[in-house]
Amino acid sequence: MTGNLYLLRHGQTEWAMSGQYTGLTDIPLTETGREQAKNAGERLRSMHPDEFIEIITSPSQRAIMTAELAGYAGHVDERAHEWDYGRAEGNTRQTISRLIGHEWDIWKDGTNLIPVCDETSERIETINNQSIHIQPTDGETLNDAYERANTLIESIKPALDKSDVLIVAHSHIIRILATAWLQVNPLIAQHLELGTAEIAVLGEHKGTPVIKKWGC
Repeated sequence: MTGNLYLLRHGQTEWAMSGQYTGLTDIPLTETGREQAKNAGERLRSMHPDEFIEIITSPSQRAIMTAELAGYAGHVDERAHEWDYGRAEGNTRQTISRLIGHEWDIWKDGTNLIPVCDETSERIETINNQSIHIQPTDGETLNDAYERANTLIESIKPALDKSDVLIVAHSHIIRILATAWLQVNPLIAQHLELGTAEIAVLGEHKGTPVIKKWGC
């Protein structure tokens, strides 16, 4: 494999600031997030002045907008969407911990423990003067998200055999993509924090999958 896999997290959103879990809910970037996306494009071009052989974005508008503002035109791949948080959607870790009666950790506890109540059911919230429809699903397990990430990586290997690929996506799924790339336990992803509009680069060294850069 001659190419590297570049990963770009989307810019800031209201829920990224508040700590609310944002899986499939389609919320926009803040003004700060838009500026972050433009700056990320400049950083990425300084790191990688050539064209990417393939550019993929999550189907969520925050990822698509980040790619566009960064100066990249990609195609949507459903497998790049964020971890589906189920009934945690739109809630904070503190809220879920209160609802289940003890400290909650999505990496270790998943979403099956979360009860159905007003805070975890279908509802409407206002974000940036927009009415946002929150529709919690049954969610994905960590292994579900890992398998989806692994499938995405397998699908781009022919492109990576020729050159570099860029994926614009989300915090958790990017971290899970990294563990799938390394072929390690997806729980390790909890130790790979990536800020809004930050960049990571995955590649190989002497045939071994490695993280070349993280949090650029």
